[in-house]
Amino acid sequence: MNTKRFWPLRDRLDSMPMTTEPATSTALVAKRMWKMKMRKSSGVSKSTDRGTVALRSILRLPQSTVRTTCEPEPPSAPCTPAAPMRNFSFGVWAPVLPLTSFGNVLLFLFSIFLAASIVVLNVSVFASILLDGALRSENRFMYMLSTCLSDTCTGVSYYYVGVLDVRDSFDSPTRTFHVVPTFLGLSFMAVLAAQADRYNAIVSPFTYSRRMTRNRTVLVICAYWAYAFFIVAVSNLVTAGMAGRITSIGTMVANIVTVVIMIGLNIRLFIVAMFQLGREPPSEERDSKRSSVYLILVVVVFFLGAWIPLFCHMIVCNFTGTVCNSPKNEGTDPLRILPRVNAVITPIIYIRGCGALRDTLFSKSCIQLHTFFFVAQSCCWKRGVKLPGVLP
Repeated sequence: MNTKRFWPLRDRLDSMPMTTEPATSTALVAKRMWKMKMRKSSGVSKSTDRGTVALRSILRLPQSTVRTTCEPEPPSAPCTPAAPMRNFSFGVWAPVLPLTSFGNVLLFLFSIFLAASIVVLNVSVFASILLDGALRSENRFMYMLSTCLSDTCTGVSYYYVGVLDVRDSFDSPTRTFHVVPTFLGLSFMAVLAAQADRYNAIVSPFTYSRRMTRNRTVLVICAYWAYAFFIVAVSNLVTAGMAGRITSIGTMVANIVTVVIMIGLNIRLFIVAMFQLGREPPSEERDSKRSSVYLILVVVVFFLGAWIPLFCHMIVCNFTGTVCNSPKNEGTDPLRILPRVNAVITPIIYIRGCGALRDTLFSKSCIQLHTFFFVAQSCCWKRGVKLPGVLP
């Protein structure tokens, strides 16, 4: 059979622009040609032969119609492989590291566990103090409330800055507008205020009891919370460069001053606890003062151990005037993970070192929890549903 009469048709097909799916367009043209030959043919076998020849001629596509991943111009340019997908290509919801290795998965799980531990422990201490009126009447527990509240906000925010691929800087698209570091700074200010409060209570007990009432203590706490968020508002209203300069200078000066004050107060409190309280006659008040002093001493020691590496890094960077090399996000920076670990250690020290808080946590909080489940069980019984394992 002569197939030359089909060549003009094939040339027309070759000159037609190909779609992004050449197999689909070829199948449609072949089907259309098959129907046309079927209508023109007079016999079944003849039409079948002509349709087969037409289909074979149509499928002989030139090599130029085959699309490749490389650019056609210039033809001599070598094929370059596609770039690997970066971690931030998934957007804001990318994990802290690509989950492509066992170590990255462990770091991702550690970040989730750290955030959950911060929230659970601090909420437990916060609720225990709120449920006990005797604890709320003491000033030192009000500072514990402030510390637990700021650490709880730190734990909740760590699900974003620690678990996900986030870099919290002034020019970062994933920044938190300096709110998340403020919660860490509030914990720092609460510990410093509690340390000064214990020092005044031990050195000048009569003046302290007359002047520092609970309302004034709450006013002090509200004052440094308002000051912290005022700095956040100012930093967000000015340009990024100006905010960076203000924050760097203020942070450097504040870090140096507060670290010196905390170390000096810690040494002074240790001397007072060893000598001045040792000369007092044994009493319940003396034991309470000594336990509160020892508690704040241990808290400050762990606090300084977690914060001094970050402070030294920031001071060195500000003095040298250069941008120090740091990991690409918050969750992989060990200097910023340490303050979050301290947010787990602080409530554990509170529970371990304060007997009244520990008794409230394991008695009144458990009673409240049991009461909640009792009410839930009663409501479910009224609806014909039983919660297994809640009540015998």
